[in-house]
This record gives sequence, structure tokens and C-alpha cells, in this order.
Amino acid sequence: MKATEQTVALDLLRRHPGWSDPRVAEELRKRDLSASPSSVHAWRVDAGLAPHTQSVARYPPPRLPGVRLECGHLVHPEKLQPHGRAGHCDYCGATATVTNR
Repeated sequence: MKATEQTVALDLLRRHPGWSDPRVAEELRKRDLSASPSSVHAWRVDAGLAPHTQSVARYPPPRLPGVRLECGHLVHPEKLQPHGRAGHCDYCGATATVTNR
């Protein structure tokens, strides 16, 4: 019965917010219940639960050092010329000067 699968899946999703939809579907199979990862995803969305990649943030991502160039892209400070005012953009290839630090 799909209601049973949905109830168990939502319980697993709430207890293990870092689990992906395929992982939950596999856990259901281990319990002799049947649901596809796409069904688990639909139930997750209907219940208003966040996707697994956004659910668990144990710490903020590391901030990498960077200097913004006039072209708008960031460049690593080590790529700047010795006086630290001009750089080469790795993305658009432009030679640009530093607008802010």
C-alpha cells in the first residue's frame, strides 16, 4: 500500500535529512516496501522537506581568498602582479586591474 511506503519514507527523511532519495528508496526495499527514488522525491517535495544536499550544513563552506577584478570575476591574490594592482582573469582572459580588495 502506497500510504505505508509514504509514511515510512517521510519518517526516514525526517530522521535522516542527509539521505538522498535513492538511499531512502533502498531502505524501503530492505523493509519489503516498494518505492522508486522519484516517488520518494515527490513525497519529499509534497511534505515541504528540503533536498538532501541542502538539509545538513554542519559548518559554512570555506571562503577562498579572492580579489575582484574590473571584469567582475574573482582572482586568487597570488595571481596578481607583484605590486598587487593588475591581474589576469582566469575566466574571460582579460587583463584587468583590481577594483577592491
